[in-house]
Amino acid sequence: MQAISTIKQKNIMSNAAWFLILGVSFINLYFNTNAKDPFNTPKLIALLIIAGWCFGHLFKSIKDNYTRLTTIEFYFLIVVSAFLFFSSISALYSDNWVVALVGDMQRRNGLFAYLSLSIILLFASRIINFEYALRIYKVAIINGLLFSLYGLVQISGNDFISWNNPYNAIISTVGNPNFASAIMAVFAILSISAVLIKEISVYFKVIAICTLGCCLTAIVLSNSRQGLVSFTFALCFLLSVYFYFNRRSVGIVIIIISTFGSVLAIMGMLQKGPLDLLYKASVSIRGYYWDAGVQMFLRNPVTGVGIDSYGFYFKEYRQSQYPLNYGFEITSSNAHNTFIQLFATGGFFVGFTYLCLVLSILIVGLKSVKKLTGSNQLVLLGILSSWVAFQAQSIISIDNIGISIWGWLLSGAVIGLARATNNIEGHEVNPQLALKKQKSVEPFQFIVSTIVLAPILICSVYLLRSETDSYKASGVGSNLSPEQKNYIYDFSYKVTENPLADQNYKLSAAYSLYQAGYIEESSKLIKNFAAEFPRNEAILIAASELEEYDGNIKEAISYRKKLSVIDPWGAKNYLKILQLYKLIGDVDSAKEYRDKILSFAADTEIAKIAVKELG
Repeated sequence: MQAISTIKQKNIMSNAAWFLILGVSFINLYFNTNAKDPFNTPKLIALLIIAGWCFGHLFKSIKDNYTRLTTIEFYFLIVVSAFLFFSSISALYSDNWVVALVGDMQRRNGLFAYLSLSIILLFASRIINFEYALRIYKVAIINGLLFSLYGLVQISGNDFISWNNPYNAIISTVGNPNFASAIMAVFAILSISAVLIKEISVYFKVIAICTLGCCLTAIVLSNSRQGLVSFTFALCFLLSVYFYFNRRSVGIVIIIISTFGSVLAIMGMLQKGPLDLLYKASVSIRGYYWDAGVQMFLRNPVTGVGIDSYGFYFKEYRQSQYPLNYGFEITSSNAHNTFIQLFATGGFFVGFTYLCLVLSILIVGLKSVKKLTGSNQLVLLGILSSWVAFQAQSIISIDNIGISIWGWLLSGAVIGLARATNNIEGHEVNPQLALKKQKSVEPFQFIVSTIVLAPILICSVYLLRSETDSYKASGVGSNLSPEQKNYIYDFSYKVTENPLADQNYKLSAAYSLYQAGYIEESSKLIKNFAAEFPRNEAILIAASELEEYDGNIKEAISYRKKLSVIDPWGAKNYLKILQLYKLIGDVDSAKEYRDKILSFAADTEIAKIAVKELG
């Protein structure tokens, strides 16, 4: 009976491992062309559902084995729990609970996303062993091949979808060439490692070589430096660690060369040294993003400005030189550095626990690689190196769900393989013995997962409707028939009444109503939004323009002054206030705003217009 129970338990674990790994692959490849944001919100919905189902397995596993948790498992459970606890506290203090929970538009890095990613990490840390790690390689290789081939189809001009894409054509299934090149760097490192692992069949090694070639080709053609830099850095890490632990003298030479090359690469990205070809203007602009994030943290050290709320505070904390260099209307909704982003939006404890998590994974991974030999060492080192590629891109990029889902799975895999390494050495109990008392996981796991999935499905329906209704409301055009006007009215109001709809979607729906002739209804909605979302620049501008159109100049000025609080370097806004004051004959106030413009933007065209306005 015990043998039958153990076999049944092993089958359940095997099926759960397949579900986890294939689910991660599905999230990466999934998009929805009928959504206003076809990439991020659909991936969030898929992430929520997959993590919700995995939670039942995770809860059952911890419940039945909490007294047998290894030191490694217990430590990471505490760190991840602390990260989620402090993130929840920050979410409670956020200005907008919808953004805090589901994330900002076209980002979706709210509390729900990090909660789901944490479940993925913890579940992977409990279930991944060296046998299941090979499944990660195989699924990632096939995923990478499909992902990169689609990117190559896009750059060839034969994409079967007409994306509204202002970037390089290679966006694959993540919507941006930088994101695409970053995740392909991860797949490329896994492909290299797979070729070296003897347990992986020749068939999959051939596929891995094809994946490597397609990924590197697509990375180069994407014209995105971060994918190439992440791949090179991770490859140097893989070679350095492998040779250091197996042929130390060679390893030291590789480490010295890699360190020297990394310094030159960093200098090149800063437009210095012989590798200045690595420089891109987008690299320099990141300095402003990082600085604004640091300022947000320094002035809001405990709870940050609110989970994923960077975009609502960027203009308030940006340097005055930024709009002079890049334009007064250009903004950013992310620090383009995951660590700074979490410190800025979540506060010290969120950023610190995440930093502890990352450093601990690196240390535990390296210690475990040192203990191993042969194929097991290559399996773990390949997983750890691909994780390094993910972390490398996170220093200069955004925590995009399509990428981060692989990063957090790999994080859990490193922890799981570290636990398995200790089991191999006999330092800790065999997990099969620890689980022998479990007769069946299925009923309990099914009940827990179902309970968790119920609210998730409700939230997912609201999120999906906000995307599809927004897409329908904005896609009709002008010269509308009565039927089309009714169509817009119905879908626009569905968006504005959706509790999880993004505030910018609600503003867009109000504009659609206005264009359809529902002027009074649109005006009322926009004014209500201005009161509900006082840090949304687009909504404040819309409310001001409505008041100006109706002849309520003082009310229009009031909205513009609110805007000046969240955008103290907004010269265009100051010019508009000047013009409004001039319109009602308040020349002294108009001069005051002219002087504000001249104080920091004297050499701009806006300053010339301001001076000309007052003679």
